Amino acid sequence: MDKKQIRKMMLERRRGLSREAVIDKSLQISEKVLASSEYNRAERIFTFISFDNEVDTGWLIRRALADGKKVAAPLVKNETMMFRFFTLSDELEDGQFGIKEPSEDLPKAYAKKDRTLVIMPGTAFDRKRNRIGFGKGYYDKWLAERPGLNKIALAFDIQIYDGVIPSKPHDIKPDRIYTESEVIE
Repeated sequence: MDKKQIRKMMLERRRGLSREAVIDKSLQISEKVLASSEYNRAERIFTFISFDNEVDTGWLIRRALADGKKVAAPLVKNETMMFRFFTLSDELEDGQFGIKEPSEDLPKAYAKKDRTLVIMPGTAFDRKRNRIGFGKGYYDKWLAERPGLNKIALAFDIQIYDGVIPSKPHDIKPDRIYTESEVIE
């Protein structure tokens, strides 16, 4: 299967989950992340805002803010992804692709190598940590300019592909993938 076919299959699987299953599995995944050393060491959390039956990041965001961490989310402008810090009182806006984004007016978020945890989205992953996103390469490009950041991905068990996902040298893998039943390293 090529990436396009794998993406389609995994999106169908993910969209087939009930809202209750998404919430339950998301809480299990979030609890694993919150117990991890990489979360506890991080002062800054750069995370995606979930949509379309992705692992729900809302609980993780609220907890990170309550823990005194600075939280940033991506904003896409002119085909470039950047991050902005936000709090629960900040209104997120509808951005490209219907994904909620922080306002461009919010403070720019800069990643600090040893103090930042990047939480990557994805539609499919394999056991070698290869990843398929939505095909635009925003995270690959952003992370390529910031080597050495700690990166994790969140996925449901059903998003782990049995085979090997085709990858290219510019594709950036997460260091770990958290699912409701395991952590893939």
